[in-house]
Formats: sequence, C-alpha cells, structure tokens
Amino acid sequence: MGSLFSRPRQPLPVAGPETQPQKEADTHPPSLTDGNYELYADFWAKVDCQPHADGQHVIIRALEEGPVETSREPIDWPIKKLHKVYKRLDGAECKRIVRHAGTQNDGAIVLERPEVGPLVRLTLPALEIEQKGDSLFTAQSKENGILLALYYRWALQALSALRFFHAHGIYVKVFTARNVWLRSDYSLAIVGIISAVVEGDPITQEEFGEGGWVGDEWIEYDLDIADNPYNTRTTGSIKEDLFNWATFVWRLMTNEHSDKAHWKRKELWEPVSPLKGGILTYTPDAYQILTARLQRNLYQRLDERRLGDVLVKAWTEAYNSIEEAIEDIQHIVQKQDLAVERDEVDIGEAWEDVFEVVGTGESVELKFRSDSADVEM
Repeated sequence: MGSLFSRPRQPLPVAGPETQPQKEADTHPPSLTDGNYELYADFWAKVDCQPHADGQHVIIRALEEGPVETSREPIDWPIKKLHKVYKRLDGAECKRIVRHAGTQNDGAIVLERPEVGPLVRLTLPALEIEQKGDSLFTAQSKENGILLALYYRWALQALSALRFFHAHGIYVKVFTARNVWLRSDYSLAIVGIISAVVEGDPITQEEFGEGGWVGDEWIEYDLDIADNPYNTRTTGSIKEDLFNWATFVWRLMTNEHSDKAHWKRKELWEPVSPLKGGILTYTPDAYQILTARLQRNLYQRLDERRLGDVLVKAWTEAYNSIEEAIEDIQHIVQKQDLAVERDEVDIGEAWEDVFEVVGTGESVELKFRSDSADVEM
C-alpha cells in the first residue's frame, strides 16, 4: 500500500486582510511565495489552486516554482494527470466528484467551487467516546447520532465516487481528507486525485518522468507495463482504494479532524496503533511496533456504530467489490433507525439546517446550529 498510512495535514494557509483579489480571472497568479492571494488547495503542495474571480470556480495551474524532491519529478506532472483523468471521464459526471468546467488557453484546469470547500480547512465536532472495561464505545447522545449519520453519509458518498472512477478504469490509490471538498448541503465531492492510475492509457516515452510524490507514496507515470518492464507500479485495484477509504473513514470516527485529534498532542495514531499500554509517540521504536502490527493485520476494531467491522474488512481485503461495503454500511445505518437511500442518509432535516461553518482564516469550524436540538434521532 506504499507508505504505512497517510497522515492528515493541518489546514492550508489562507490570505490575510491585506490580500488583494485577482482582477482578471485569466491572468496568471503570483508565485506561491509572495503571499498575495488565497491558496484554496494545494494537493500535497503540488499545484497552485486559487479561486476564480467569478466566485463559482477554482483555477488549477502547475507551480511556477516549488519543492521538487527528485529530478524525475517535473513540476507540471500533477496537471497532466488531472487532464488525463478528466479526459478519461469524457464529460461523464458524478455528483460525488468535483465537476470539470473547462481548460484555459494556458492549460490551466477550471473546476467548480463547492460552497463549503476543502474538508482539511475545517475543525469538526468531536464524537464522545466512552470506555467500558477494555473497550471504547460511542456514547449515546443526540449530537453523536447526528455526527455519526454525517460520517455514514460521507463514507457512502466516497464509495459512490470510487465506484464511478472504477467504472471508467480509474483507480485513485492515495485517498485522504485532502481529496474531499464539501458542498453547501455538506455532501462530499472528490477532487485532486493526482495519484490516480488511468488503466490502459499509456503515454509516450518522451513523457518519461510524469509522476512524483503524493504524500509519502511515489506515483509512477502511466506507461503500459507490457511495453515498459521498468515500470512496475502503475496498477491500481479496488481493494487498494478500499484500504485507503477505510483509513479516511477511521480518521473521522476517531476524531482526527477535531480539537481532540491525537496528532495535536504529538501522539502517533494509526489504524494499527495499540489501544493498551498508552498511546505511542513519535519515536523510532514506535514505527517498528506499528510496522509489526500492520504485518500481522492487528487493526483497531471500533464499535459497530463507528463501522468497526466494515473498516477491518476493507483493510484486510475481505471485500471483493464496492457494493459489498456499501451494503454493510447501509445495514448498520438502518440499525440506527436512520433512513438511507443509495448514498444519502436522512435525519429528518436538511443538513444545512443542522450544521454551519463559523470562523475565518485558520480557525474554521463545522458546528451544530443552536436550533439543531430539534432534530429527532
């Protein structure tokens, strides 16, 4: 699976009060280093993504300059990969994937701009977890029930997006909260899959080197393996995408995007982190412990309400299809007396009437509205 597990990142920087807006949508933005514009997203610091002047779209360009970990990693490779993904989709749309709105003359990619925006900018409410003996359980409370319903919804919607990609011969490979933007109704839309493998779409030898680091994983360019025996890591799979999807959901269910996140306390928190004997910290021995537990499939098994068995089945490659995981989640959702249809979970109210986003800059929170107590759970 490449690296041990992809780590969540801290929120992206945003423009300060002295920032001047771009007057022309099609002008090339300033470099990433001068701080004169809002960095909307960066896809692992690989692209320049800023808001379009119309307020409805974002513009994605290659970096003018930036960190290049290896001479084999040209700056523009993520843009080429995104072009390749949207070309394969060929206009086919899925509401769980950020919509491609066009390409500018300079090759910049224009995407829709969902109203809420990148998930990694938000601090989420924390689930209340109770300990009973040696086990941890989700506390029974109305807010916990609503938050779990939201996470069920995101889990199902992410699976819908993966299923759509797979139907078009696209395997996402690296999938984390950095690939998630939120719409005004707090539904999920996937974006920035620069790690994707586009099946059966070889490139020319002249494009050797189209690939680079995505988080901690090296992504090769998409030469056909049969034609190029030197390239051995171009394949993707349903099971690999489910593995990374499960880690994304696990981070939601264990409060990694809340004020109670373990990484904020400098604790090493992964799906194979032991629950007994204290939380590991960042030491050489800790990584050896995690690696040994990973090799033995010693994953944390959360309680059922937090999809514990579903996540373990995804990590241990017990699922043979996306549909199997969807059915298991839908069954758990129904056991919570919630209505579910495809990838939508019904809590009896519009989601935008239950949650709101408050704050600015690096302090932005998803919070329950003061009148959300009226929701029956």
